[in-house]
Amino acid sequence: AQRGLIGQKEHGGNADLYKDMRKRLGDKVTILGVPVKGKEVLGVLHLKGFIFDDSVLYSGASINDIYLHQADKYRCDRYHVLYNPALADSMVAYLEDYFVSQNAVTRLDDESIPTSKALKQDIRHFKQTLRSAQYHYINSTPESNEVGITPISGFGRHGNKLNQTITNLLRAVESEVTIFTPYFNLPLSISKDIKRLLKRNVKVTLVIGDKTANDFFIPPEEPFKVISALPYIYETYLHKFVKTCQSYIDQGLLNVRLWTDEGNSFHPKGAVWWS
Repeated sequence: AQRGLIGQKEHGGNADLYKDMRKRLGDKVTILGVPVKGKEVLGVLHLKGFIFDDSVLYSGASINDIYLHQADKYRCDRYHVLYNPALADSMVAYLEDYFVSQNAVTRLDDESIPTSKALKQDIRHFKQTLRSAQYHYINSTPESNEVGITPISGFGRHGNKLNQTITNLLRAVESEVTIFTPYFNLPLSISKDIKRLLKRNVKVTLVIGDKTANDFFIPPEEPFKVISALPYIYETYLHKFVKTCQSYIDQGLLNVRLWTDEGNSFHPKGAVWWS
């Protein structure tokens, strides 16, 4: 995805880095650009992961200094190395079929990058394709000493298989669930499902990044930017949710944990539940 720098509209962002790399190193590495919305708050394509031969590194991290803790700051995330040739092949095929082959996905290291306006029709077709895109694989039953993994793709508001799967799994929880999220901006439907679980005496634990652990957080002593309001908005959402669920907290059914570590950031996402 092509990214700019917050507060620097005229800066080329990561595209400038890729152009410089191509000048110095030649065409040894191809950098393809996926079209994203200009304002991240409006939603983005957020596919992340790494495939090395027959191994998949599943993570929500990006390859940068903060995630890899190359300086003073770090960003906490999850990392899982999965050795499975079939899974690796499925994910490579998904990328080739639904991204590399699309006209809307162009080289991000070219001197002249097509504008979103010039790619308007291609981007529309690209989005339509992604709404029905899924991983293709041969289904098999894991042995007792193996872990089962099902790759799922989700894009768009309607007919989103990933959203449907999350909803179905959450509603099927019988005893306990722990949810990890950097920001408390749950969809209304998920908030309602969590409250239904609490009414059924299911124990719910929320592990959330404190506003200071949000990657959009800007300390009060630094110049204000519109994007820096997001952590405070999410904190307001959490305060409202906790206030309406105070009785479940008193009963020990709802536990809310805030992660914070001296200005470092928190990025794990996912859920673990017990039946």
